[in-house]
Amino acid sequence: MGDDSLRVLHVTNVSGHASNDQIKKLFKLAGNIEEFEVYPQMNIDVDTPRTVFIKFEKRRSLESAQHLTNTVFLDKALCCVPYYQNNIPREEEALAGGPAAPGKRYLPAHVSNSVKVLDDGSEMVYTTDPELVALGLPNYPPLSATTDNDVIEEIRRTIYISNIPIATDPPTLLSFINDNLGEVMYMRMCSTLPTDQCEYAYLEFLNQTTIPIALQNTGIEFEGNPLRITHSRVRIIKPQKKTNEQALEEIKEASKSEKEKATTPIPVVSVTRPKSPAREVSVNGSGREKKRESPDRRRRKSASRDRERRKRSDSREKRRKRSRSRERSDRSSKRSDKKERKRSRSRSKDRHRSSRIVKNSPKGRWTGIKRDYEPIDVLRLRGSVDVEYTLANETANRLWHLIHTEKYVPALGAQTGNQAVQMVKAGLKAIYLSGWQVAADANGQMYPDQSLYSASAGPELAKRINNALRRADQIECAEADDFKPTRDYYAPIVADAG
Repeated sequence: MGDDSLRVLHVTNVSGHASNDQIKKLFKLAGNIEEFEVYPQMNIDVDTPRTVFIKFEKRRSLESAQHLTNTVFLDKALCCVPYYQNNIPREEEALAGGPAAPGKRYLPAHVSNSVKVLDDGSEMVYTTDPELVALGLPNYPPLSATTDNDVIEEIRRTIYISNIPIATDPPTLLSFINDNLGEVMYMRMCSTLPTDQCEYAYLEFLNQTTIPIALQNTGIEFEGNPLRITHSRVRIIKPQKKTNEQALEEIKEASKSEKEKATTPIPVVSVTRPKSPAREVSVNGSGREKKRESPDRRRRKSASRDRERRKRSDSREKRRKRSRSRERSDRSSKRSDKKERKRSRSRSKDRHRSSRIVKNSPKGRWTGIKRDYEPIDVLRLRGSVDVEYTLANETANRLWHLIHTEKYVPALGAQTGNQAVQMVKAGLKAIYLSGWQVAADANGQMYPDQSLYSASAGPELAKRINNALRRADQIECAEADDFKPTRDYYAPIVADAG
């Protein structure tokens, strides 16, 4: 459950470079904001961190915003914790405690720690929570005075639960506590003995304000067993994070072992096949195999074979008597055939290169378009780095699709980014940008047909319009629950250079 009345977030270590609008837009992602204050309100040095108090409309927004703790905003890591009151304090009261360290968690201001010396001379830390006293709930158990403040803060947000049914599914228990008591950060189930009649668990809540709620619900029934909820005397031990030095050492060790594997010689096994007694194979200088036949086999050649060989030589002599001019014509025709085949292959390569020049083009995008240069000329001059023009490609493909799927594409001329945004909201699917517009209005010189303006005037105006459309898209994405805009702001710009 949780206390729905507490909806104020206390944010510390906010960068002095951040404007109020930037801070408000960041936390608006968590939910609608009811009140918003930044302290100190007077102008201070930008290097001095500031404190922000944000009151949300819903408790759930506060819980979501706490997860922005340790988020680096501009140049500082934020620290976001719930404020113990439901009203934003005045500046004097808010800054009385001094700035908080980034990323550290603190007990609410109404919960205080005090050190007392016992009769035996030992020192103990006693934590006082007025809410526990008012509700008649047990006070926090004392801790050793040598306990670190961070550990004390964790223990004061932790409870001990007993009488959990045997063989309980931990996720089921965690879901039950989250739904009925408050949001849990960590849970650890305790190991049990075969003779135990129940299971035990430690739970660390996200907020200290959940502790009174949990203690009030001791005896709540879970799967037929009444749970017994008490204060914890210890914190939950979390897995230790690796330091940067440890991670770097592991990377070095892994790289070292990989190098050793790469330099280890691989044993080569040579296999020699037995040679046939009747046949030997050798390799000449050209890499071809020569077959050596045995002397007995050579001697066995028949006279009929010699006669056949003589017949072939006679026919060769006859073929040699053909005219040399005919041979030359045959050779030239073969060469021309080769050239034709080569040309056809180069054309197919050009078509392939054309598809590589502009990626993600729809089918038929370049059909019927004639140029006085080849795609290979573009590839030759482009260089080794392929610069991506994402916005231009996407909007050009979209305009091509609109032209081929709709009867007409409505468009109007825009002089400013705001005009373009309003046109898209009104339902226009394209923006028209003519040379006359640039000359007469954007340039501010004289009548269009007589004016002088730079070649960059048109592209600069298109860039300003695109920037406005992008910003409208970003704002709508940020305000939507699913981070998706309700309309498509990226309307194609039809630039007429006439």
